[in-house]
Amino acid sequence: MSVRSARSRWVRFGVIFFVCLVAGIPAYRAWKNSEAEKLLANGRQYLRERRSELAEQSLASYLKYQPDDHQAVIQWAEAVIDGKSRKPADAARLACEALAGIPDASPFAAEARMREARLTLFVLLQPEKAESLLQKSRTLDPAPMDVHFLLWKVFDLTERFQFAEPHFWATYERSPEEIKTNRLAEWYLSQFSTNSANASLDRLLGFIAADQTTSEQVVVARLDSFVEHEPESTLNLTAKAAFLLHLREREAAGKLLDQADLRADSRTNEFFLATRISYLLDLGRLKEADSLFEQWNAAKDGYPYFKTLARIQQLVRRDDKGAVENFEKAIQLWPGPVDWSNLHFMAQSMARLGDRTGAEQTRAKAKEVELLMEMDVHRTLRAALNTLNSPESLQQFEDFYSKIGRETEANAWRSRREALKNR
Repeated sequence: MSVRSARSRWVRFGVIFFVCLVAGIPAYRAWKNSEAEKLLANGRQYLRERRSELAEQSLASYLKYQPDDHQAVIQWAEAVIDGKSRKPADAARLACEALAGIPDASPFAAEARMREARLTLFVLLQPEKAESLLQKSRTLDPAPMDVHFLLWKVFDLTERFQFAEPHFWATYERSPEEIKTNRLAEWYLSQFSTNSANASLDRLLGFIAADQTTSEQVVVARLDSFVEHEPESTLNLTAKAAFLLHLREREAAGKLLDQADLRADSRTNEFFLATRISYLLDLGRLKEADSLFEQWNAAKDGYPYFKTLARIQQLVRRDDKGAVENFEKAIQLWPGPVDWSNLHFMAQSMARLGDRTGAEQTRAKAKEVELLMEMDVHRTLRAALNTLNSPESLQQFEDFYSKIGRETEANAWRSRREALKNR
């Protein structure tokens, strides 16, 4: 056979091979897509049936074909969490790693951050990281109820109920009509009995047995766990210190605040700043308190800031006029209306300014608010929580909130009462 003939044969062979290859590519792609679709369908079916291990396997195989299907990544993470083959913390870390890989540009990014936050809070016990993830989710999509609900609960679990109000109302507005009364009941507990409000979550987290009630020891155990699992967090140290101050354990609280003071973000954390400055003022360490206040690099439009500024003006700078102005601002913001100490402090400054009538009226208002915070008042309201299907019980909450000047809550309870009567 001549060289020319052999070359011709190889050329023809090459052409035939190329044609077959090109013709086979669509067929291969079709087969590949068919296999991927089967794996995805199987994975989703297994997930619905709670056959988590099989769901995880099918979805993992599918993601080898389609790694950028972010909805499938979320479903795979769900299968991992529902499975029984790993310890909860190991499963949570694995799922969080996958969810974190979903880029912000994805239409599923907001949901991924929210799910990652839920695992970070309830399984990994890292509230500061969870809060950061939830804020990111809210930036990507401000609408979902779950994000606001979780932010509300993060604030409650870390002794910051005073920061929760915007997220409660966002949760309430997005809640189905049939659970809105229960939401208001949860909010009442969040405002006036935060430990009780947290009891169901503390059971979920394993700090209370099913047949036990909450206690101060439970709160300390939860805050200890947060510090242990997120040791570099200024938030966690401050949360525990704040609760210890509530228990009047000043020495232990002071040591935690000293630790937090060394953290790089301490001057931008309003919870830490307000807590430590209040602690220093109570100890009479006025110059230290004023020096720390001068370094305040956090939000300057909330209750912690205005109350702290008013106390600095009153006790350190002897500026009673400024103190009265800022106490009035603090009283307008939650929990200002029920923190009767603000009214007592304001009355002191008013008296020094020569406004005796105003001072007496303010003291009388302080006494009125203080009496509304008495245990007997709230024992009656707590009993009314057991009969939320009664218009009379809802009226009790409406009246209470009207007395403390919280018309938003009073109107909400009135709306629920009217809806109940119109059924």
